[in-house]
Amino acid sequence: MPLQEEREFLIIREQNEDGQVTLSLKQLAIRQAWEELIELQESSKVLQVRVTGANKGGVTVDVRGMRGFIPRSHLVERDNIESLIGQALSVSFLEVDRDREKLVLSQRLATKSSAFSQLEIGQLVEGKVGSIKPFGVFVDLEGISGLLHIKQVSQSYIDDLSKVFSIGQFLKALVVDLDESRGRVSLSTRVLENYPGEMVEKMAEVMDTAEARSEKARKNLSQSPLQP
Repeated sequence: MPLQEEREFLIIREQNEDGQVTLSLKQLAIRQAWEELIELQESSKVLQVRVTGANKGGVTVDVRGMRGFIPRSHLVERDNIESLIGQALSVSFLEVDRDREKLVLSQRLATKSSAFSQLEIGQLVEGKVGSIKPFGVFVDLEGISGLLHIKQVSQSYIDDLSKVFSIGQFLKALVVDLDESRGRVSLSTRVLENYPGEMVEKMAEVMDTAEARSEKARKNLSQSPLQP
């Protein structure tokens, strides 16, 4: 370190009998890094980290020179996590505890946050049917799941969704509601119908012309918000 250069240090040991005080640049850098991470967590920021290791529970990552952990359940790729070593991942914070030196992160939350930021009410989206429940169909939308409620499928009554849809089927639908705090995307295909029951009788035709139909549906949606 050049003479006469002014630097900030952290005092890690008070003055001893010889009048000497122990200082540390490294400890100061660590404290500043924790303060930065706490600010990032409070502002819900997404950051880039690099994977340094993997075990059964998840992966370890380098975060501003400190060790962080992403649980397997919070990874997008959960089957072959060893392949992630050396890769850069976008993550959000799950837990930042400076006292316990605990830093837990989530790639899945960051992916969802990014996906949500690209959605808006009235947008036509396309996804794949992931599961079929008695109350609705869940559609995979590149990292997040949208719900097509049974009442939003058609203007006519449907008693069994498994007779209308199949797992893995591609589907176009209009976003009618977004709730990022609850991780909820509400979809509708009934707004694309020209008459009640068209989604059941001529679904392929509705899907083929969904872009044109969505223009009309958006105008109706803005004039009268759709209720499930």
